[in-house]
Amino acid sequence: MKTFVFRSLMLGGLLVSSIFAALVVCEGLLRVFDVSYPVFDDYDEMRGVRLRPGKQGWYRAEGEAFLSINSLGYRDHEHDRRKPGNTFRIAVLGDSYVEARQVSLEDTFWYRLGHLLQSCPFLDGKQIEMLNFGVGGYNTSQQYLTLQKDVQGFSPDLVLLAMFPANDIEGNSAELQKDSAWRMPGPTHTLVDGELVLDGSFSNSRWRRLLYTMIHHSRAFELINETRRMIRMWTWRSSEPNEIEIGLSSEIYLPPTSPEWQAAWRVTEALLAEMNGLVQRMGARFVVTTIPRAIEVEPVGDRRRRIEALVGVDDLLYPDERIAEMGSESGFSTYPMTRELQVIAEQRMVYMHGFGNTRLGFGHFNEKGHELVAELLATKLCNSPDLGTGDRRMAVSR
Repeated sequence: MKTFVFRSLMLGGLLVSSIFAALVVCEGLLRVFDVSYPVFDDYDEMRGVRLRPGKQGWYRAEGEAFLSINSLGYRDHEHDRRKPGNTFRIAVLGDSYVEARQVSLEDTFWYRLGHLLQSCPFLDGKQIEMLNFGVGGYNTSQQYLTLQKDVQGFSPDLVLLAMFPANDIEGNSAELQKDSAWRMPGPTHTLVDGELVLDGSFSNSRWRRLLYTMIHHSRAFELINETRRMIRMWTWRSSEPNEIEIGLSSEIYLPPTSPEWQAAWRVTEALLAEMNGLVQRMGARFVVTTIPRAIEVEPVGDRRRRIEALVGVDDLLYPDERIAEMGSESGFSTYPMTRELQVIAEQRMVYMHGFGNTRLGFGHFNEKGHELVAELLATKLCNSPDLGTGDRRMAVSR
């Protein structure tokens, strides 16, 4: 018996030593040949996940860009909390379309927007400063918490929420959220007697947090994580129809019938109303715009109409229309963009989503998508009477 235990311990020790040695060799080779698959997510006690402050590296899974995360955990330059004189600040909230790790910082729509707005009348000679608070995967609850935690400390003049209805509404429901094992889970809100209540019971175990820490300090663990990610993406592609796009539901285009979807829309409406109230108390304006998914701005109209027939709708505009109604009821401005971007896509036969290393017409905005969204949004903001332009209309800067 003692011999068996001794041999088992020896074999176990040999196995552990072999694995450790393999990891050390792998780590060394990856560093010698400068191979890296950086992970930018990190644990956040309030929101579940944030971007790791100070993290830098190349992102090449979709498009290609060098990412640099500032000290607060956002993909942006450093900003002084104290607003400089003669400055108009715009804080941008959103998810992966705002973080936009697929393109360079200068090519993002919100960065371009700052330059395009510079000559608009509502600035009245002020310099514009854009602040990015977008984090990939954030639902509206996490964006609301970001508004409370970080945005209001910078005294913005305008808060722009760029919603991606294709998964934001679903993400506002713990019941509807798809399996998010690929990243740390986060909080959602629920309505109790008409009042928003934060459900912060999401679980991020110490083991999961330790794994993230190891990934941030080891290229070997980066490689293991990248292998896991690729296997998961392959599984998704094998199990879901390509026409609808991986990980996104078609139910967003229909008036909700299930209790879960009805609740998700009600929570979203309440969150937007709360955000508007907070922004107004900050002395700023709250504006919501909508980001379309790829099929909504497909340049080949027949393909989009095939999806409309598959879903059973005349168009894919229900989310835009409902969010616009929310704005009218709660008193904040909304700039839905899907219909106008559809026209632009078909007239110019341009794909706003997809990259050479993935597939055109799928995924996130490419550089052209960011450019067109910035131009359209700048025109809407520049000519908005809510921002003080009145009847003085001015073309945006080029």
